[in-house]
Amino acid sequence: MWSDESSTYNYNSKQNESVRKADEQLVADIAELKKEIETNELVHGLAFARPFASVPSPKDPKLAERERKIYIEKLLRVNDTRPLYIQADVMQEHIENAIKDEYTMESLPILLHQVSIINNMFSFLSSVKPSISRTHDK
Repeated sequence: MWSDESSTYNYNSKQNESVRKADEQLVADIAELKKEIETNELVHGLAFARPFASVPSPKDPKLAERERKIYIEKLLRVNDTRPLYIQADVMQEHIENAIKDEYTMESLPILLHQVSIINNMFSFLSSVKPSISRTHDK
């Protein structure tokens, strides 16, 4: 899964000085820990099939570098971008809508239709209202 994605992004930990120093420190810590374990085995005469400790051994610098690379790739991945929102364009559109005539040849039939529907509703409600009030009075 990650092999295809990692090939598209070129990661070089040596570009950043602090990352390079952290990698060098990690290598030194691992070497010191291995030396200490070997010394304890020789001093105490212990021969383990595999060395162990209560503290997990630090990660390999290459593994840490690969984890950083995967994390950076996840950060750089964007599913979808939002459309650009420019306040000046929105304000310009509002100004154009305010200046534009409200009643045009295209909008007039729709407005007349709305007015006729509202008039029909009012006439219907006025005719129904007296009969409703008579039923509630009884």
